[in-house]
Amino acid sequence: MELMPPRLAEILHSVIMNTRGSRALIMELADSNVGDELHKLENFFGLPYLMLIRLISHLVQGLSYLNSEKIAHRDLKPENILIFNQPDGMKFKLCDFGGSRIVTDNCQPLHSICGTPGYLNVNITANLAHNTKALPYTKDECDLWSVGITLFKCATGVLPFIPANGCADTVGMHSMMINRPADAICGHVSEDGRFVWEKDFPKGRCLYPRTFRRVLREFFRRLFDKREATRLTFETFAAMCEELIGLRRIPVFKTNIMLFEDYFDTSHVKLFENALAALVAELCAVDFCCHWTIS
Repeated sequence: MELMPPRLAEILHSVIMNTRGSRALIMELADSNVGDELHKLENFFGLPYLMLIRLISHLVQGLSYLNSEKIAHRDLKPENILIFNQPDGMKFKLCDFGGSRIVTDNCQPLHSICGTPGYLNVNITANLAHNTKALPYTKDECDLWSVGITLFKCATGVLPFIPANGCADTVGMHSMMINRPADAICGHVSEDGRFVWEKDFPKGRCLYPRTFRRVLREFFRRLFDKREATRLTFETFAAMCEELIGLRRIPVFKTNIMLFEDYFDTSHVKLFENALAALVAELCAVDFCCHWTIS
């Protein structure tokens, strides 16, 4: 099977290396990957928001193809999103399908332990922590959780859930996951060993315009929803991405700081109602600002 559509790393050629039939794949050369971008000093607090929006646009295209072919990637993370610098801007492509799996449908139970600690959903984390394959997971449960973790790190520069001994502490990570409130989008362990949960981004992180942060916060709340009845399907995730990508940006001059800031118009959203309600309530009580719309 060849994965050649846009937003997936292209295989250019393959070569049989020895008499046993071992095959080497020759792939297109990338300029970087999202993990490397996040290590740059200027991205310490997260990627620029226009870059993040472009990343989401390209990522959902690649994932939509995988979904249509019933393929679970199972190791989504910043390092597995390649960057190609082109005249019309960055192109992002998924790579590393070594742990991928073809499924019969989106509800097929999977048991293999695949992926990277820190990006694993609750059941894979539990299986890894307790050296078992007892707890099943589905394609969407695996990949959408990893997408949420990946995009959260892209938006803030840090992982959302951090056990006391780091992400390699799978027992500690599993304990965090099963104790996490349903609406918490991040958390850490305090010096005295308590879990500290937040419904908003970590303080000093996600330095985006307020209106865009509202939308992102709702996006992550849905991606990290632990309630089975309201958990995202891939179709709803893709629809939310399309709404997010399509938000109209209006340059707004904020008189309190004497600077322009992009205002993201959420008046037509259908899947981000909580973000819209929070924004309307806040705008009724905050600083006056003048704005100009650039058509």
